[in-house]
Amino acid sequence: MPKTRLDVYLVEKGLVNSRETAKGLILAGQVLVNQTLVDKAGFFLKGDEVVEIKSQPKYVSRGGDKLESVLKELGFLIEGLDFLDVGSSTGGFTDFLLQNGARRVFALDVGSNQLAWKLRQDPRVVSLENTHIRDLKPQMLPFIPDACVIDVSFISLGRVIPCLPSLLKPNHFVIPMFKPQFEVGRQNIGKGGIVKDGDAIVTALSQFCTLVNELGYGIEKVAYSRLAGQKGNIEYFFKLNHTNQSKSIQNETSLTDLVREALAFHSA
Repeated sequence: MPKTRLDVYLVEKGLVNSRETAKGLILAGQVLVNQTLVDKAGFFLKGDEVVEIKSQPKYVSRGGDKLESVLKELGFLIEGLDFLDVGSSTGGFTDFLLQNGARRVFALDVGSNQLAWKLRQDPRVVSLENTHIRDLKPQMLPFIPDACVIDVSFISLGRVIPCLPSLLKPNHFVIPMFKPQFEVGRQNIGKGGIVKDGDAIVTALSQFCTLVNELGYGIEKVAYSRLAGQKGNIEYFFKLNHTNQSKSIQNETSLTDLVREALAFHSA
């Protein structure tokens, strides 16, 4: 009998919606094989093992848990609002928004067939696949979103944010997830794709702050996710406001303190 990877097995048996969710559960120590904890997604099953999940995930992917971890700190409203989810993938952010009262979500992704089935079936979700944010036009949206959440990979946020003002309501807010590995430059990425250089992270965060200010966004708050990315990178969330009174309250000193706190938290 051919061997099967543990993460693939969880998806094939319908225990989770995606391999991303499976990997997250395995890395979090939530999967038992023959009553023994296994924390490697690439663990191979022979076929006669008993596989159990200690607890079912709250959202279709860890993205929902990450957003939940910063909700109170960022203090943004969800209930009754329409959202644009850029880089929706499996739909962790979308799932989180809906569970917290979002009216509708327009889920956008450059890939295809990634959005969890339960979200595809939800009438509050409109999905557009195989489409880059730079190719999205206002007339392609069935409604004008009040706000936007962003989770993109292999591209800098600096190429995404400029697209938003023409797609959202004039007074909107944006919650982007800042991934250092796609912002600091290759020279600052360490072994395994992990960014550990705090100074490089602060510089990249500061440059992003300057960019969004130039685009008319005020930075109300920055927070780090209590859940690291799959490879171990620390991710940061911004709350950006686009209003006539937009202003930034961040400076390099506060960013340095934030990064220092984040590195200490994740190394504990």
